[in-house]
Amino acid sequence: MGNWNEERIRALSRLYRDYGQGKIDEDIKDLLEMINSLDRYYTTSSCSGRIQIAEVKYPWRKTEYVILGKWHRPVAIDEVLKCIKRGRRNVWLNVEPPIIHVVAKDLNAARDMLVLVRQSGFKHSGIQGLKEGRILIEVLSTDKMEIPLIFGGQLLFKEEQLETIVCLANVLLTHGKEKLARLREALRLKISHTSFS
Repeated sequence: MGNWNEERIRALSRLYRDYGQGKIDEDIKDLLEMINSLDRYYTTSSCSGRIQIAEVKYPWRKTEYVILGKWHRPVAIDEVLKCIKRGRRNVWLNVEPPIIHVVAKDLNAARDMLVLVRQSGFKHSGIQGLKEGRILIEVLSTDKMEIPLIFGGQLLFKEEQLETIVCLANVLLTHGKEKLARLREALRLKISHTSFS
């Protein structure tokens, strides 16, 4: 029991330090605070979802990433074009879904949280790590896209095609944000009507 409380206090201290340094996405802060107000949980890392332009040969090679632009909101085509012009050989547009890592105190708490997040649309959520007194849940959505814009130095689109790509990216990002809103509301209802904490 002591270990749980100590780890929780340490994690929340890091989170509040990160708040102060502007490292937490503004549009997810209230949701994290809601989860962290519950005695059986605390959050570690999170992202509210983003659109990103990166210079990298293949998007799964994270160590080679050079980020040319990153937004946690819908993006304008001019912003994307500006980033593409700074790219060289390989430029990708990625849409990353919302992700929240929640540590649950025990299996019952983990089950309760998983039921709630899946009902809110986070169908790919699950337990990532399991050890005594600490169960790591990854809250994850499927709203993801990776598309090459330049490959081998060759532009792969015309401007009107890029408009469609950017529009689709914005739709995906917005869809993920809507799931966060559903989760926020589901948590609010659960907290006010039951002993979910």
